Amino acid sequence: MWHSRSILSPSIMSSGIIRFGYERRLFVLYSPRWLCSWTRVSRHLQWRSSCYEQTCSRPKLLCGEVPLFHLSGVFIPSRRSQHVLPPPSDFQSEMFPDVQKKPLSDWYIVKRLLGYIWPSDRPEIRLRVVAALALLFSAKLVNVMVPFVFKYAVDCFSGNTPVMLSDVHPATAATTILLCYGLFRATASGLNELRTAVFARAAQSSIRQVGVEVFRHMHDLDLSYHLGRRTGALGKAIDRGARGIQFILTALVFNLLPTGLEVGMVTGILYYKYGLPASLIALACIGTYTSFTFAITRWRTQFRVAMNRADGRAGSHATDSLINYETVKYFNNENHEAGIYDRLQAEYERASIKTTTSLAVLNFGQAAIFSAGLAAAMVVVASHVAVGLPPDSATIGATVAAVGGGGTAIEEMAKSLTVGDLVLVNGLLFQLSVPLNFLGTMYREVRQSLVDMSTMFSLMELEPKVKVTERCLCHER
Repeated sequence: MWHSRSILSPSIMSSGIIRFGYERRLFVLYSPRWLCSWTRVSRHLQWRSSCYEQTCSRPKLLCGEVPLFHLSGVFIPSRRSQHVLPPPSDFQSEMFPDVQKKPLSDWYIVKRLLGYIWPSDRPEIRLRVVAALALLFSAKLVNVMVPFVFKYAVDCFSGNTPVMLSDVHPATAATTILLCYGLFRATASGLNELRTAVFARAAQSSIRQVGVEVFRHMHDLDLSYHLGRRTGALGKAIDRGARGIQFILTALVFNLLPTGLEVGMVTGILYYKYGLPASLIALACIGTYTSFTFAITRWRTQFRVAMNRADGRAGSHATDSLINYETVKYFNNENHEAGIYDRLQAEYERASIKTTTSLAVLNFGQAAIFSAGLAAAMVVVASHVAVGLPPDSATIGATVAAVGGGGTAIEEMAKSLTVGDLVLVNGLLFQLSVPLNFLGTMYREVRQSLVDMSTMFSLMELEPKVKVTERCLCHER
């Protein structure tokens, strides 16, 4: 039986009861300013009320005198069909406002995540992490050697056969070196894949452990918390947090750490073989590339947020409109619903165009910066190759003497550069361009993953209002 405390206006024009599956809804159509809907879920005896003022630019909720106010995204069509509330601009802030009051720092999230990667009670996981790091270092060492092998192959064709192959015919020496080139590349790839396989168990174990802890903690919270939250949104937050953990671990072990290690090795090689100018050019190129990528990525974030928001609004409107097909037909609002959907799709179109255009700016800027740095480094090395002198003989000699090297070593290092050195510099820097191309994507996804993990870990920080004490447990016994 339907009943209420009177918040009804005397200016009622019409009313009716419409069945929707397991729910009965009483629609009361007021004067053109107001529209209210009361819903009683059959099995839960739970009242839901939602009213808004159509004259406002943002619908205003009017919490009437009802036993329980709980809005669950009810769609109420009228002369001008609208959502009871506009779609949330921020998923976490709308679904979990209490979580956002005390946001967790990025360092706290990473430190807590490392606790799952390096558990004190599971030595086999620690062993896998150490093995993965060892494979990472070995793979990068072999990967850096690949341009050296190709340099020696080029030197064979230019008449500068390496000393170890000086007694072999140049064609045979070049063939042997090229076969070693393919072997080195295959070895580097194999070590990378082996690292992935070894680290997979540690990563998935961490994700499972975090997921189980969050699941248990959600069951420990009291009923009042779950009545005030959407179960679907809660599940989505946990799922996003788990995927965020997986992405953070993947980015850290497979992208960020290997890239940093390779940058250090390449700049060290450039300084050792070609002097300070070449290494400074490489560092300046990488620094400018990174700064530009981060700045443009932060600038592009606003367009991606707008695009995702417009996509969410359009999808939400389409879903609600189709679910309430009979109600839309009842009020004869098909054209109005189509107009709203078209407007939302137009917003998505504009945001998508801005996102694509800004991505083109990012890609062109990255290519221009890297090309300029590569050209400058090769010009420095080519100038020394042309005159047949090493780039910094005095610096090289002083370095070797400082570590106890003899005159023979100094003379060996002071030999003229060859055409193969141009190939070596080109290969070393081009290998860096592959992981750097994903730097913007890594930065954006890492930031999003940290936000998702912050929401999930904040849920774990919530305390239940009703706690089970030892006294209660003894009473149950």
